[in-house]
Amino acid sequence: QGVLSGRVYAVDAASNGTLWFATLHGLSKWIPDNATSMEGSWQHWTRAHGLRYERIYDVIVDRNDHVWFCDQGSGLGYFENSQPKYYTTSDGLISNAVWEIKEDTSGKLWISTRNGISLFDGNKWYNIGSSDGLTNTRLWSIIPTNEFVYIATYGDGIAILKRKKISSNPMKLIFTQPLFRDNITQVDWNAYAYWGEVPNERIETRYCLDYEQWSKWNTVRTASFFDL
Repeated sequence: QGVLSGRVYAVDAASNGTLWFATLHGLSKWIPDNATSMEGSWQHWTRAHGLRYERIYDVIVDRNDHVWFCDQGSGLGYFENSQPKYYTTSDGLISNAVWEIKEDTSGKLWISTRNGISLFDGNKWYNIGSSDGLTNTRLWSIIPTNEFVYIATYGDGIAILKRKKISSNPMKLIFTQPLFRDNITQVDWNAYAYWGEVPNERIETRYCLDYEQWSKWNTVRTASFFDL
């Protein structure tokens, strides 16, 4: 048994020679018997193995041999204990319609989507859309270099992003005094960007209580909790 489908959209290699294939019918992994061997074994992932959609358009292996993939609808896929998992807009991704994934020289992931660009450093998300200067947010291929990011758009040629203008300064959150009424606790806050780099009304935040599920990213600045 070989690769899952004869239609292969992307291929990438891990540091140990393992090959990953993005195909029409899922993800295929070829593991060589040794570093110089042309013989090896196959492993596959389909819906039956946890994929949300089997037509995988892109797959990359980063410098730490972590595997990332996309199917243009389910978000940014990755593996956790050999099980497919996904980052979505609920986690901070700008759009679940991911087209391509690239790693830059610093190890950050650049993700082109149908609604702009997401930059992911493993912990934090940075999103770039129409309000940041992209004249067309329907994107195809993306190439990050040390100074520029080149982005193929759907109908508007090549967009060029100058990297030195991308800020990694943290946002600042300021909480007001909680309000208590009967069994309801209301918490309000404001979010501010470094020197106003991002308009306050565009900054998205989220919250969770203890170990409960995180809320979705949004621009709402208030939350109510019951029976604390």
